[in-house]
Amino acid sequence: MNAVKEALEAIERQLTPIDAQCAELKARLAELQQTKEQLEAARAALNGTQKPGGKAKRKAAKPCARKNDVIAACKDILSENGPLSKDDLEGLVASRLGDDQNFSLSGFTLRFKEALQSELFHVEPDGVVSIARSIPTAATPDRSTAAVSASGQLAVDESHSRRRSH
Repeated sequence: MNAVKEALEAIERQLTPIDAQCAELKARLAELQQTKEQLEAARAALNGTQKPGGKAKRKAAKPCARKNDVIAACKDILSENGPLSKDDLEGLVASRLGDDQNFSLSGFTLRFKEALQSELFHVEPDGVVSIARSIPTAATPDRSTAAVSASGQLAVDESHSRRRSH
């Protein structure tokens, strides 16, 4: 049995460096293939031709989050957690939109800044964001003004109502 065991050990000693070399060569081959594909794509772009094998494969694009999507996510997160720092809110909103709602985050930073400028939110000088206490007033058809408080109560001020003509 010693002879068989010794033969197996000798084979293992020979296989170990060969396995390592195979792994190195596979990695190098993958690098070379990637470089080759990139160069062929560049050549095809410059020549105005397509790569052999048809059109380039593209992933289906995720829709980008719109300003209204960002506002809704901010409102939901602030309702759940209360006031948050701008950075914390931005991270939570990005996570909700990107991971949970499968939006592309392309342009998200600008949409987030736009959303915070909405009258729905109040940003303290120290960067803490909260839901505004009341939603901005809006003129109703009879020119009276209405405001909805954070609790959802509607208040109507008719002091701006139409004047009666004499």
